[in-house]
Amino acid sequence: MPPGYAPRIGTPFGAGIGRLGDLCGALTGAIAAYGIVRGRFNPDDVDGKERAYAAARRIYEGFRERFGSCECREITGVDFDDAASAERYKAEDMHDRVCKPTVRGAVELLVGMLGD
Repeated sequence: MPPGYAPRIGTPFGAGIGRLGDLCGALTGAIAAYGIVRGRFNPDDVDGKERAYAAARRIYEGFRERFGSCECREITGVDFDDAASAERYKAEDMHDRVCKPTVRGAVELLVGMLGD
């Protein structure tokens, strides 16, 4: 992948996919990265598809076990559509306190899967 593309691809995943508070962007990004590295090239590669599905499940389940949820709004306690809640995210430095550790955890799960 050309330099600079990973942040571009991952940009809309933030705050639970475009600030919707749904599936955590760190988790989504880890699963997408697995696909980039180990995904199938041929749509007829059923074994490759099954390996990727199994890896995605293991990353997802490991993430949920580690953080208690896979949803941004539950991990952060923030409703990004609510101005006061979104302001609390900034005021309480949740990006550093909550989001960075979830990104780190997602990367650790990804690296573990790539090592298998």
